[in-house]
Amino acid sequence: MRLNRWVWLTVAIGSLVATGCNRDGTFYKRPDVEGLFAKITPGMSKAEVIEVLGPNAYKIQDREMWYIYDDPEKPVRLRFVLDDQDLVVEKYYEPKREVLENYEKKLGEPSSVKPLEGEEGRTYPGGPLPKFEKKPGEP
Repeated sequence: MRLNRWVWLTVAIGSLVATGCNRDGTFYKRPDVEGLFAKITPGMSKAEVIEVLGPNAYKIQDREMWYIYDDPEKPVRLRFVLDDQDLVVEKYYEPKREVLENYEKKLGEPSSVKPLEGEEGRTYPGGPLPKFEKKPGEP
């Protein structure tokens, strides 16, 4: 009987921790993202950045390197611009709320991509041309 009570107590504590009821940081401590970001300086190599921030949460696309920390209290995206020798040229600390607000602002704006010469009928560059010059059913 006593063993059954201990099992239920353990399950209850585990479920509270798993659902995020641990606000005081006893079981979870937020990484010092600001301190890690301050350690990165322009001129550092990509390998040095990975060594400081860790290999887990990064993505590289078109000479930009992103680290995303999805912390419940302060989600943050760290963005590093790399040159052709994989050295950090610029660094940005972007709270995810600002990233989302900037994205929402751009949603209503028309695209800045202009169609190529002779492709005015295409919906996007390289897209298919309309099949019919006239509406179907017209002679």
